[in-house]
Amino acid sequence: MRVDKKNLTVAMVAACPVPLARGTPVRIRHVAESLANLGHDVHVITYHLGSGELSQDVKVHRTPRVPTYRRLSPGPSYQKLLVMDPLLTAKVARLLRTMPFDVIHAHHYEGLMVAKLARMGRRIPLIYDAHTLLASELPSYGLGLPRAVKEGIGRSLDRRLPRMRRARNRRRRTLVGS
Repeated sequence: MRVDKKNLTVAMVAACPVPLARGTPVRIRHVAESLANLGHDVHVITYHLGSGELSQDVKVHRTPRVPTYRRLSPGPSYQKLLVMDPLLTAKVARLLRTMPFDVIHAHHYEGLMVAKLARMGRRIPLIYDAHTLLASELPSYGLGLPRAVKEGIGRSLDRRLPRMRRARNRRRRTLVGS
């Protein structure tokens, strides 16, 4: 039995095409629609790409269309990292300035990086939803780098990014006396 449940306004950061019939985009769709079905105000912030529709209860905010970016497959590319993710960061930052979000739900490392940059100076809780580890995933993508370099970058990011979010939250709790 639920008593006095507060509905939240959720910014769901998806550094990928949504909706799309594969892995992470399917997960994002299901989480967003489930939260909306519970009465939360869910906003998915994503790239300009996607195929299909989300529930009418989920609001979708897209980056500006980049005609040269049509990639639907998973994984990083230089254009994704240097063009699409900065556009997504700007879109998320703009929405955070104009809407009263209660929480940010960021998917994968790129979503976490985008969310961290976009929320700078704001005290909005951040949930990081990791679906994989980069040390094992990154070597399977091209990028023109040796496998050992990609594994090293993946291990480094696996160690550092989630810990930075947790350390900041611990400092905040310490500062406010909780």
